[in-house]
Amino acid sequence: MGIKIARETYKAMTNKTSFTEPKRTLSEAGAVPFEQSPTPKFFVLNAQLSFSKSACDSGVQAGFKVLSSELESTTIYYQFSNESIVIDRSNTSAAAQTTTGIDTATESGRLRLFDINKN
Repeated sequence: MGIKIARETYKAMTNKTSFTEPKRTLSEAGAVPFEQSPTPKFFVLNAQLSFSKSACDSGVQAGFKVLSSELESTTIYYQFSNESIVIDRSNTSAAAQTTTGIDTATESGRLRLFDINKN
């Protein structure tokens, strides 16, 4: 298709260093930190999220906070209600409040997910 993967992403994908987080079941809203965090700035995150059928018609959102600290974080999540993937940069940089030119705009795009029937 002629798509070239960014060199930082390619390096992260082909790096042999990896770790697996334990499976978790969440029943209420909130953030759950990873037991281990990636040390490099560029990394590949592979995740599998499962939801009940009722979640598809609700305001449920699910995703990850990346490059997170006490003062900063970027949130990437899927929003079922309008089938979109959202990158929320509103808290990406503590310096954005006092420094011009730091983009904190939220971005979103349509992403339709399909149910997988297990027979």
